[in-house]
Amino acid sequence: RKATDTGLYTSSNSFCNFKYNINMIKSLIFRTLSLSSSFVKVNKSITKLFILLNKSGFSKSVLDDIANKTINKLEG
Repeated sequence: RKATDTGLYTSSNSFCNFKYNINMIKSLIFRTLSLSSSFVKVNKSITKLFILLNKSGFSKSVLDDIANKTINKLEG
């Protein structure tokens, strides 16, 4: 990550439609998958991403569900 990365993302309790939050998470996962060169790096990056998103109020079950759907869609 760059030194300028603040790790701040939209809160799950924000005023915007929850669909925007879901799409933000999907795009972050897709970016992680496309920029990482190995499975180990993907796993490490997604783990860090989930920690940051969890601090923003997203539950682990929601994050896991979105990640599974996004990865399955890319594979299929």
